[in-house]
Amino acid sequence: MTKNMVSILIAAAGTMLSAAELNISGNFARLQTSGFPHDWYLNGYAGYKPEPKFDSVAENGLRILHFSDIKGKSGFGVSSRKPFACTAGNKVVVTAKVKGSGAAWFGLQTFQEGNKWSGVLPAKSVILGKDFQKIRVELPVQDIRDRKTVSAILTFGAVKNAELYISDLRAELVEKQEPKN
Repeated sequence: MTKNMVSILIAAAGTMLSAAELNISGNFARLQTSGFPHDWYLNGYAGYKPEPKFDSVAENGLRILHFSDIKGKSGFGVSSRKPFACTAGNKVVVTAKVKGSGAAWFGLQTFQEGNKWSGVLPAKSVILGKDFQKIRVELPVQDIRDRKTVSAILTFGAVKNAELYISDLRAELVEKQEPKN
């Protein structure tokens, strides 16, 4: 199916979509003095304790993060420090190169006006294999109860006893736009 045919089908359905890449620092190029990637932090949730072991290596122009010894009851989670504007009805399309064992997950935390935290949206999981694979997950943006979403941050992590290698993390915001009459 050609791009023009897809555009015609979307227009015929009465909805238009636009997409923009988000600046999430997912190349992990800048490191903090601790060695952890700049613009990211380990989530302090009690279920993610103890923190996993972490190291990174630059390989073929990409920084690869490695998380091991994941013993938290809920595994571990990493959160972005870079919020982006979004609203219910949008979706975030995440791609990354991953490998390891067990399962990794990708999710969103949402915020209301005034940067007031709303909550965590359901995450999407991927099964990890021994070789790097490029994964793609779609995360729908929603309001949480009566809390209107105006921004979000990307999160990722892995389950207890998993091992995760991740690189080249990217995210794209797909906005649903109603056609103007």
